[in-house]
Amino acid sequence: MNNDSLEKSIINEEMQALRNKKKFKIYAICFSIFYIIIFPVLLMMVAMSFMVFGGARTSAIAGFTMIGCIYCIPSSVLVTIPLLVLRYFREKYSKPLLFCLIPIYTFICVFVVMNFLDR
Repeated sequence: MNNDSLEKSIINEEMQALRNKKKFKIYAICFSIFYIIIFPVLLMMVAMSFMVFGGARTSAIAGFTMIGCIYCIPSSVLVTIPLLVLRYFREKYSKPLLFCLIPIYTFICVFVVMNFLDR
């Protein structure tokens, strides 16, 4: 009797691990494709970042801080894709959305900082 419950729990754990692996793989593929598609747009945004000095109110310190923040967005994409691949091959399937959304978190933080610096 105890042996049957042990077998069922082992099977349930294996099934959960397979579900987590499949979910992580789907998230990783979808977000990687999305980030690869938008990466050229992010590079154009970095190239245009020096236009921050076009406004008369922007100081040099605030402007260079904004430029540095803008550089963080494509850099986060370059970090996220290998991070997802490494986590997949090391069989660490926990928290897939946390790692897939790193560039989006970075994007939000950058624009909060830019809004704060632009005041």
